[in-house]
Amino acid sequence: MTDTGIYRPGIFHGHKIVALTVYAQLFAVGCSSYIFGLFIEPISQDLGVSRSLLGWGPTIIFLMSTGLSPLFGYWLDKGGFRSMAIAGSLLLAAGLCALSVLTQLWQLGLALALLVGLGAGLLGPVPSSAVIVNWYEQHRGMALGISAAGISLGGFILPPVTALLIAQFGWQGCLQLLGIVALLTITPAAWKLAIAKPADIGLRPLGEDVGSSVENKGACGENSETTVTQILGRGGFWIIALAIGLGNGTGIFLITYIAPFSAELGVDSQRGAFLISALAASSLSGKFVFGYLCDRFSAHRMLLLITLGLMCGWGVLLSGQPSLVALIVGIVVTGISTGGLLPVWNLLVAQFFGQAAFARAIGLMYLVTTVFILLPGPIGGYGYDLYGGYAPVMRVLWFAFPVMAVLSLLLGQRHFKTDKASTTSAGATGQT
Repeated sequence: MTDTGIYRPGIFHGHKIVALTVYAQLFAVGCSSYIFGLFIEPISQDLGVSRSLLGWGPTIIFLMSTGLSPLFGYWLDKGGFRSMAIAGSLLLAAGLCALSVLTQLWQLGLALALLVGLGAGLLGPVPSSAVIVNWYEQHRGMALGISAAGISLGGFILPPVTALLIAQFGWQGCLQLLGIVALLTITPAAWKLAIAKPADIGLRPLGEDVGSSVENKGACGENSETTVTQILGRGGFWIIALAIGLGNGTGIFLITYIAPFSAELGVDSQRGAFLISALAASSLSGKFVFGYLCDRFSAHRMLLLITLGLMCGWGVLLSGQPSLVALIVGIVVTGISTGGLLPVWNLLVAQFFGQAAFARAIGLMYLVTTVFILLPGPIGGYGYDLYGGYAPVMRVLWFAFPVMAVLSLLLGQRHFKTDKASTTSAGATGQT
């Protein structure tokens, strides 16, 4: 007998959790990453701070939000999703408002790290994906894909809104308005909706087999005692981390340098900006596409499909002097593939470490893969200085994809998989 997970009249609460994580990530990632560049010029002019120093802001935010990911995972394991979401909204709101009134560079740095960065981490991908894994057995891939779409939506919605607010109210007024909106929307939503596990309100995960609930409870109990050393000691941890790290790193490189790379091919700045938009739009669609596919096929096979897509997409971009149409095709294929990385990553971790150990495992993996996010910028700049262009660097980076393909095949090997007697479900039902 299969239970749908809907035990009370109305909408299944897990769907409300997905909606909450979409909005929380839209705001957290959007305010901490996508809109930062809009404030560099006015802050530099008004406070007399160099742009080079202000340019460290996103790095500070990123290091704080990812560096504490293992602690976020531990907090989630204790059922602290509601307190995390509320604390994150309060910290993010306080940070945005504080940035509007602080006048010293060191004060800005502290506000970015301790308020904005920490708040964004508490509302970001680690808690969002962990709580969705708790709520979904069936349709887990699609739920993770929809949730991750909030990150991309932040890049679509917040920059034009922020630019309009700066024009109307100045950069200080804009920051204060964003902080107030975060406080008045995310905080009450988190208080009402943020439930860490279905059992906390007498429900079961969507699609959980009623007959196996006792068995799964025993598996969760064992996994709940899994230590950090045990997680790091599993080969699957490092294979997943390396594969996803390479995929994320090449994705960051392309986002950063696609405009100047296309300029080398004779594409004007307006069409270069269109390529960036095409990359963002296709990345958003990739989250839905691979979220859907992961509910029907195993996650390691979807990682292999993503890798083949990246190989083909980058291959088109590096094919001599591609036309604008060829560039768009290459960008779309690459974007869809890159967008699928996040839901596939989450499902792989759920498969290898189980539901109960998911939060700790994904938190540790975010920390381990940080280096792949930080390196693309310097590598691109150094490569340009060395070779006089970005194409030679991209040709070298292309070889990351065959490595990813080998790693995805390794993940399908039996000796890398966790014993199912001591783990929870591998993800969505019906995987092949």
